[in-house]
Amino acid sequence: MSYFSALMHEPQSATLQRIMQDNFCFNLTPEQYAKLCNRSLSAFKRDFQKLYHTTPGKWLPEKKLHHATQLLKQGRKTISEAAFESGFENISHFSRSFKENFGDAGFRLPVNVVETLLVVELYFIRTSLFFQLPHGTP
Repeated sequence: MSYFSALMHEPQSATLQRIMQDNFCFNLTPEQYAKLCNRSLSAFKRDFQKLYHTTPGKWLPEKKLHHATQLLKQGRKTISEAAFESGFENISHFSRSFKENFGDAGFRLPVNVVETLLVVELYFIRTSLFFQLPHGTP
């Protein structure tokens, strides 16, 4: 049975939950999620709120970050792989989200992962500072 055929036989709340779990790592708009769930945008947001007790705009980034950290904890993915497989469009966004949610030491990951995050963050700081310098500055 195909994915969409299977969805036709599930209750609406299960369909919404399954679609969100199966597709959170894709950068879809709320309108696209609503369409996948066969709902209007307002019905999608209302049903989402009932099911998850939060908004899609808050749930999606948290879900992506949780998924990325799980991949990193398993130790089989690089930071880049975990970030992109979780739906982050770039490492800088992942690094910033990670730091905002977990702080510098608020979350236990293998030492090599924490060190790599710091190197990535320093790289982006140096790169952004370089591009802000006036031309001719050493």
